[in-house]
Amino acid sequence: KQKQSDPHFNHASGIGVKNYNRYLKEVQLVPYTWEQIESMAMREYHRAATTIKMLQHRHKHMGTPEFDIARDSRAMHLKWKESAKRRWAFINKFKMLTPEESMKTKPRRAPKENQPMDAPADYFNHLLQRNPLPLTLHEAIGHGPDEIREAADKRPIRGVESEWLIASFRAEGFATGIEELFMLAGMLEHDPRSKELTYNQLSHRAARTMSDLKMHSNEMTFKQAFKYNVDKTHEGWLAPNSGIMWHDMELYLRQPTYGCSYTIGAVQLQQLLSEYSEKVGNRFEMQTFMDRFLGLGMIPITLARWEMTGKDDEVQKLLS
Repeated sequence: KQKQSDPHFNHASGIGVKNYNRYLKEVQLVPYTWEQIESMAMREYHRAATTIKMLQHRHKHMGTPEFDIARDSRAMHLKWKESAKRRWAFINKFKMLTPEESMKTKPRRAPKENQPMDAPADYFNHLLQRNPLPLTLHEAIGHGPDEIREAADKRPIRGVESEWLIASFRAEGFATGIEELFMLAGMLEHDPRSKELTYNQLSHRAARTMSDLKMHSNEMTFKQAFKYNVDKTHEGWLAPNSGIMWHDMELYLRQPTYGCSYTIGAVQLQQLLSEYSEKVGNRFEMQTFMDRFLGLGMIPITLARWEMTGKDDEVQKLLS
């Protein structure tokens, strides 16, 4: 509450477009400019928003059941347990990547007492109360296993923790990208309504990309960018006083480009998958692609693309 009443949040705080572009190119090794990312983010937002509406239209006319929303802690526990079981079964059956023990999330203990969930839900709780499966991929397949692989990596360059968070587009891009890839491969066919959640997440992250951009171009103050996210989040699920959003917005000011890394990193992953599949032709296997990508370590996707496809145009652009 003290932060939200601070008048300093009404002033420009960004580093400016020129510095932002330099940071993208020389630190993050991302081959796009502020202007290009703005166009990409809006395209991703509208793509996700349109998909949400079409899915809702489809579900309405097919009579798809509404979400079964967890109303108490025991129901939430059961949903979490079921999603972990389905996620592990899907990984093993559909061979999206080689299963790792770290992808098995520890089972949550059942609550000793059943507590009602009557407090106003913030954004991520809205998702989890409906179906934890789409969102929990982000940590269970993305960040969690990434951290374990990185800690075990003994290579002299790739195995050293990089400075300036230059792996953020790789880390967040992969964790975000697999949410849609796994859905497209069939992970949510048992609960088609939950496909709406996947695209809700994608649209929310695209809106956060715009907040990062606009705060650092000084077109928006912190509070204006915060309100932009509230207005752009579907179903009104982002609370106007969201503690999670305050934390993330502060993070994006302290670490320029981090707010872009989710959406733009996922776009880079899609591009790499497409170009790699063109290179290998009919020999393409999803598990082989993913295993090779993950085996490269926590390096910028621009460098992973160079190594996996041989295409150096983006690297040459960074060196120019």
